[in-house]
Amino acid sequence: MQYAITQNGVPIGIGKGFSVKFPIEKDHVGFMIGKRGGNVKRIRDKHHVQILIQDEKTDEPWFLVRALFQKNLDAACAELAMLGNRFPESEHQYTMPDKATYEDAEIKTSFLVVLQEHAGALIGPGGSNVKKVANQCGAFVYIQKGDASTGGRPWFQIKGLYVKNIEAAYATLASQAMELANKQVEMVQGPTAE
Repeated sequence: MQYAITQNGVPIGIGKGFSVKFPIEKDHVGFMIGKRGGNVKRIRDKHHVQILIQDEKTDEPWFLVRALFQKNLDAACAELAMLGNRFPESEHQYTMPDKATYEDAEIKTSFLVVLQEHAGALIGPGGSNVKKVANQCGAFVYIQKGDASTGGRPWFQIKGLYVKNIEAAYATLASQAMELANKQVEMVQGPTAE
């Protein structure tokens, strides 16, 4: 995979995810989005998806729903359908989009190579540290075994829909790795020049 370096020094490449068009009734747009985008934000954060309103001023508005994984896309669409079906006094019934209408979507991916002796501490007991970083930053973080391209060192794969989320996860992990490296530096008294 080819990577470009962001202004913040983070390598970003393009991977493959999933997207679908979720049609909504014109009269339901505000209800579906919620006050200050509350409904969309809740579903987005719960299922780690991106939900963007499209053609909202036309008679056929729709949400573009994107996700890294099909299961997340499925869950978000199911929740959007349930939400839409709660619209007061409406005959319209929302259903899940046909999986045949799912399309490939570009997702962002990055990597951080770490020292073998730091991998365990960065992962944390039962993956607790990686899960915490992923949740706080809104990205997915996976440890990978080292290979020839990393000099045998393990590395973290960081995936997300937004560059800012990947950069935040990358920065957090890199900072933790640097703290671990600094703890291992042993200071000794050297010779004094005369």
